[in-house]
Amino acid sequence: MPFILAALLSGIVALLRGGRLNNLVSLSIRWSTLPLLALGLQIIVIYGPARNEARPYSLPALLILASYGFLLATALINQRLPGMAWLGLGAALNFLVILVNGGWMPVTAELLAKAGFIDTPSAVATGQRVLFTKDVIMVNQQIHLRWLSDVLVIPRAGLLSAVFSGGDVLMVVGLFHLIQVGMMNQTEQSLRH
Repeated sequence: MPFILAALLSGIVALLRGGRLNNLVSLSIRWSTLPLLALGLQIIVIYGPARNEARPYSLPALLILASYGFLLATALINQRLPGMAWLGLGAALNFLVILVNGGWMPVTAELLAKAGFIDTPSAVATGQRVLFTKDVIMVNQQIHLRWLSDVLVIPRAGLLSAVFSGGDVLMVVGLFHLIQVGMMNQTEQSLRH
């Protein structure tokens, strides 16, 4: 959801600045099917029949890891494009924390309660998947590389409530920048500097 909101916001800002949607075609993203494949894998895992699966390194967990691998590969292949360094770094950080935590993004019940997704931390069990996410509930002491996990919170803000990682922030910044430059048709100019 944050990536969709970032893309929409970036598009709206670029339109207000005089940008055009059809200018995005000039971005020439190589291997553009990789991010679509990544999105498809995440949709299958998050909304598919195994959406409650939480076992470490299960097939759905490996599909989540693969999706981040595809995003990282896209960023590396297209590193000449504006924003791709941020996208790549964010994808790499998320891939790393997910890899060392069994193939799922760890989150604590306390942060879910702070965001308003659950009433109390005791309402969920450790090891449980957060429905319609790639997150699994863990206690702080279990989380490897905790500072890279979902530790940032937008508390009780309705549809804007969120628990997310620093990697997510970097990916959103990269996506925002890529869309801005693309819609303003500044790609060639940015590549020269």
